Amino acid sequence: MATVLGSASAFSSNQQRVFVGTPTPTHPQRTVIDCMSSLTKVKLSPDQSADEAIAALLSNKVQAAPVLDENKLVGIVTSYDFLQREAFEGAVVPVDPSQGSDNVESYAAAARKICGKRVADVMTVNPQTVKKDAGMRDVAAKMASDRLHTIPVVDDDGAFLGMITSDDVMRDVLNIVRELPQGGDDILPNMRP
Repeated sequence: MATVLGSASAFSSNQQRVFVGTPTPTHPQRTVIDCMSSLTKVKLSPDQSADEAIAALLSNKVQAAPVLDENKLVGIVTSYDFLQREAFEGAVVPVDPSQGSDNVESYAAAARKICGKRVADVMTVNPQTVKKDAGMRDVAAKMASDRLHTIPVVDDDGAFLGMITSDDVMRDVLNIVRELPQGGDDILPNMRP
């Protein structure tokens, strides 16, 4: 018999379903600050070259990096931004203005990313963020609904604190499983955080 602890399952073990944000005896309410990776390996500046940003992401084996101006988050760069650039470089097709102004602006933004030479040209401006005290269930829902793998974490004043990743969410789920009675130590026993 499965024990259902929430509205959507994330992981099953020993006849129990576990959900992101499931309270456990030692972690009654987990928040982003409790679960996010402690170190942001790459921080970029808007004036860095796009090639430097690619090299930084690759050499640090990360998929995304915050773009900061004096610790103020001004954007995010992801590997997807560079995939678009490489896939479509030089291939800008004419825009159809009859499609509406939103379509024209979307086209212009895509063209800037494709042709961009600096981080400021290719980054996503004003990215979605989460507060450090947001619940892990809310973060997982945001990642799933908006197809995000990394979200910048900010404090109440908007200062950048770090990044929460889909890997952090998965580690949280594994920790939940391990804390359940008869749970989890048999599942990926070598996967300790």
